[in-house]
Amino acid sequence: MIIGLSLFLSLSVVQPLARWCDLPRRDAAKMPESAWKLTFYTASWSYSTYLLFLTDYPFFHDPPSVFYGWKATIDVPKDIAIAYLAQCSFYGHAIYATVYMDAWRKDSVVMLVHHVITLALIAFSYAFRYHNVGILVLFLHDANDILLEFTKLNVYFKNRAGVRHKLNDVVSNIGCCSFAISWFWFRLYWFPLKVLYATCYSSLQSVPNIPFYFFFNILLLILTLMNIYWFLYIILLVVKVLTGQVSEVNDVREYDIEDSPSPAVYKKYNHLHSSKDGLRQRNGIIRGGSGVKEVVVAKMATSRLEKNFLRLLVRCESMAGEKREEKDWRLEKYVGALQEMLVELKKHLSKPAAEVLNEYTRKVEFMKGLLEAEKLPNPTEKALANQFLAPGKTSTTGKERLSATQTVHLQMKARYTGEMRGQLLGLVSAPALSVTRWKQTLAPEGSEVTELRKRSGLEDEKQTATELDAVLHRHHNMQERLAEEMLSLARNLKNNTLAAQSVIKQDNQTLTQSLRMADQNFEKLKVESERLEQHTKKSVNWLLWLMLVVVCFTFISMILFIRIFPKLR
Repeated sequence: MIIGLSLFLSLSVVQPLARWCDLPRRDAAKMPESAWKLTFYTASWSYSTYLLFLTDYPFFHDPPSVFYGWKATIDVPKDIAIAYLAQCSFYGHAIYATVYMDAWRKDSVVMLVHHVITLALIAFSYAFRYHNVGILVLFLHDANDILLEFTKLNVYFKNRAGVRHKLNDVVSNIGCCSFAISWFWFRLYWFPLKVLYATCYSSLQSVPNIPFYFFFNILLLILTLMNIYWFLYIILLVVKVLTGQVSEVNDVREYDIEDSPSPAVYKKYNHLHSSKDGLRQRNGIIRGGSGVKEVVVAKMATSRLEKNFLRLLVRCESMAGEKREEKDWRLEKYVGALQEMLVELKKHLSKPAAEVLNEYTRKVEFMKGLLEAEKLPNPTEKALANQFLAPGKTSTTGKERLSATQTVHLQMKARYTGEMRGQLLGLVSAPALSVTRWKQTLAPEGSEVTELRKRSGLEDEKQTATELDAVLHRHHNMQERLAEEMLSLARNLKNNTLAAQSVIKQDNQTLTQSLRMADQNFEKLKVESERLEQHTKKSVNWLLWLMLVVVCFTFISMILFIRIFPKLR
């Protein structure tokens, strides 16, 4: 498509215009190249301007935003992809045009190599997702190309039909000066201010491990040095034109004249190399491929030690949820083995992430605390110790909605709460004993009941009633003691609250007095400072007057001495 547009513009517009204007053969051969490049650079720079100023991209006004949310797998927006596609097509055509279409110059081989490298860098910058930086670099470099090609066209149009036209000469001189100004403004002011600041400093703030950081920024700094180097030659050319050392501005990017290489030659090479290479170097460096390596190396297989640790942890969680005998030692041994394996896992080369290790540590500490809580003497201490345990937040196997340690924690809490309730209410075996005794009063066949059994049944009933009375009396006493303790706690809380209020009130009064005294001292200090300042001024004034009097007295004394005691002849 680019080749077709170039041929259409050259054959249908530019060459007929060159024949109609009767341009010299040499200028007519070079004119299609400049006209096509002027058209492309104008369209490309206009589109870059549209992206940076008329859309939501804040890259120009906020250069650090080029790295916000950067990822190696981020999608390239369609509007930026269109700009990259056009640039890639243009430089692909430029390789063909340099060999077969454009006028051959002494630097055509260099330009051919430049176009190949530039095309590769554009492709790399697109592949590694540094397109945001690329758009900004294209905008800052293509603006100079527009002025350059426009100046070249005016140089070609100076001589038409054998007549020299002053207007094109003046316009070419103005274009040369404008080209120098735009070079300084876009490449030496905005480029370091926006691009180098973003890549050297802001990139580390947004992406701490940005790939190819040093390689990319070294190339950008080299590009900046090249811009400065060629800018010196541009200034020399402008000075020669303005001072009359050069009668006219020739093709500012030609290299095939017999004179010594003019500054325009360096401007051309600088312009193309820095404009395209700069973009690609920048983008290529940023893209650099290191991001892909980091993504590839990101995941590693789980070590065998971690697998064994997880199996043993699942087994311990399962055993902790079951009811065990007091002499069962297996869980304690397993938890000890878990601790040893966790220490080895932390030292392992392929150890998991820090978050995973923290979760493993939390679960092992929970199992250890659970065993220590079971060894406590009474349910109250067990329940209190269980409350301070922190179970794991995630499931070990990944198949459970709730972590196994959380389930065990809830089971232990319910068990210890039940034991506390039983101890508080005094649930002993009396009811069970009474039921057993009632069963003993029944005959095995349930038929005849002897007087002896009836008598024993009555005795059992009396004994059971006595035991129930004792239990109720004990519960009543416990409730009274509990009520007294609660009243005592309430009184202590009230007394402590009153004492705290009194202390706070005293502190507030002391603070108020301190602030009042501080204000008074500040006012006094201010007054004393003013007095000291006035006293110092008076002292200085007296000293100055005294010195003035001494000087005057000395001067007058010398005059009188000279008059009264003239020099003896």
